[in-house]
Amino acid sequence: MIKINTEKLKTPPVEYRPANYWGWLADITPEESSWQVEEMYKAGLGGYVAHSRGGRLIPYMGKEWLESVRTVIDTGKKYGMTAIMDDEDGWPSGFGGGKVNGMGEDYHVKWLICENDKISVKSDKYYVDNMNPKTVDAFIQAGYESYYKKFGDELYGIFSDEPQLARHSVPWSDIIPEEFIKRYGYDINTEENLRAIFYDINGCEKIRFDFWKLVSGLFETSYAKKIGGWCGDHNIIFTGHTTCEESFAWQMQCSGSTMPFYEWFCLAIFQLKP
Repeated sequence: MIKINTEKLKTPPVEYRPANYWGWLADITPEESSWQVEEMYKAGLGGYVAHSRGGRLIPYMGKEWLESVRTVIDTGKKYGMTAIMDDEDGWPSGFGGGKVNGMGEDYHVKWLICENDKISVKSDKYYVDNMNPKTVDAFIQAGYESYYKKFGDELYGIFSDEPQLARHSVPWSDIIPEEFIKRYGYDINTEENLRAIFYDINGCEKIRFDFWKLVSGLFETSYAKKIGGWCGDHNIIFTGHTTCEESFAWQMQCSGSTMPFYEWFCLAIFQLKP
C-alpha cells in the first residue's frame, strides 16, 4: 500500500506551489514590492513573475525599477520563493522597451502582402524581426545582459512573453532570401515563387512547405535557442510562452511551429537550479 505524506500535501515544497503572474503598475517602489511579496508568501504562493504593465510611472530599467527588482529578489530569498522577471516593457517580448526597434528599419518586423495580384513587403516600426539573429542579440543586450550585470544569477529566471514573427500574416525577414537558398538550393525571392505562398499554382506545395519550415526554424534558432543558450550559460532559467498557440494555423502565422520553440523552455525546466 502506498503511503501518502499528507503533511507535504498541506504545505508542499516551494517548487510545487503556484507562481503569480504579477503586473507592476503605477509607481512601483521597493517598499510596495516587498509588501506584495510578503502577502504572496502568506497566501501560499511559491514565487512570482514580475511584469511591466500599462500605467507604470517609473522608467523601465531605470534606477527605481532596478531598486524594486533588488527588493523582490532579496525578499524572495527571505521566504524561499522563486523570483522571475519578465524580459520586456509590456509585450510582446523582443523590442527591449523601444531600444531594439529604435535601432532602425533593419530591425523592424516585416510581412508579405498580396494586393492586386502583386507581392510586396510591409514593416512596422513598433515591433521587431525575431527571425534575424542580430535583432535578438540587441534584445539580449537591452534586457538580459542588463539584469545579469546588476544581479548575476541571483535572479532565478527570466520570462519571455508572447514573442512572435508577425500577427496573422505571412512573416518576412531580410535574411530569408539568403537562408532559403542555403537550405533548399533555389530562390524564394522571385515573383512566381512568392505568389506560390498565396495562390494554388504549380509547385506551390513544396514552396510553401519549405518557406514555413524555414520561417519556423529561424524563429526557433534565432530567438528561443539563442536566448535559451544565453540563460543556460548564465545559470538563469528561461521560461515563457509564444503567442496564438490555440491552433496550428494561428501558430504558423504568428509563431511558427510552437513545440520546437518550447524545447528551449523544457531544457531549462529539466536543468532546474538546486
